[in-house]
Amino acid sequence: SVEHSPTFMNVIEWLYRLVKEPRRLWRRYLSNNPRFVVAIASNSAQLHHAITEHHASAGILGYTMTWFAIWWAWVGFTWFASAYDNDDALYRLLAFVIMTGSLMLAASVPDLFADGQSLLAVAGYAVMRLGYVALWLRAAASDPVHRQAALRYAVGVTAVQSLWIARIWAPSSVLIPTFFLLVICELSIPVWAEGRHGTTPWHRHHIAERFSLMTIIVLGEVFLSSVTAVQGVDQVGWDVVPLALGGLLLVFGLWWVYFKREHHRLTDGRARTWMFSYGHLVIFASIASLGAGLAAVVDAVHGEGDGVTAVWVMASGLSLFGLTLSGMHAVVDGLRGM
Repeated sequence: SVEHSPTFMNVIEWLYRLVKEPRRLWRRYLSNNPRFVVAIASNSAQLHHAITEHHASAGILGYTMTWFAIWWAWVGFTWFASAYDNDDALYRLLAFVIMTGSLMLAASVPDLFADGQSLLAVAGYAVMRLGYVALWLRAAASDPVHRQAALRYAVGVTAVQSLWIARIWAPSSVLIPTFFLLVICELSIPVWAEGRHGTTPWHRHHIAERFSLMTIIVLGEVFLSSVTAVQGVDQVGWDVVPLALGGLLLVFGLWWVYFKREHHRLTDGRARTWMFSYGHLVIFASIASLGAGLAAVVDAVHGEGDGVTAVWVMASGLSLFGLTLSGMHAVVDGLRGM
């Protein structure tokens, strides 16, 4: 393994390690995460349009549901890659399958916001998850020590994915309740798979690094959303300058706060790692919502949309980010103090 960065470089440890061992780590850091960027950007753009068009409530619901699909597919692949990232030809082919599914999901985002259901979204999510099942079956065949846990992952994902597909024929009145029911089923898979049968050989430092890099990518999406909104304005005046500077300071502040403390201690043990992973659904979604809110504020300054709602979305995102991040650290600090 690569040595850890000096303390003063905690905020860019992933970069330090990439420079130390580029041939092995470039794919982990610069290839695996960006494949989900298109879906993240599309989701934020749809929330921006929903706020501007005075459909914020429906937009937030669609945004949350879509973020779960993006985040959960990414978490699954990240968790697996931390344990079995052998980077051979078959692994790359299955990673390409998962990438194809993520692009299908990205293309379906407008339909999800409009109708709450999309055949393309279900198909894209199924492609991602079944590629993930193939990875776990391969791990089960090659790793006898952790075979039972790997098979449980494969069985659990396949079973829940079958329910997602069956949900296509569910009446519209139960789409939202069944969505959250299946979310609970999805989140239960790792607990069931790694419960009494030992953990798979994931690496807690790798997981912390991958989540840190994804946080940087999502922060970059805030910039992208803001720049795209400014580019869409017919005449850019001085009234946009405070928004641009405020957005820059906001992103810098979030970046600094997130990396202020080390995250490796949050992944010390199975329960803490699940808390860390699941908590990042809120962290990632809240950060990305700031980009949509900033873009909607730009529209409001030029007479389009609802500026008050946009500010509320941003304030809610900031609050959720702060409460979730501080809450995770507080839980670990409390456990250490006992």
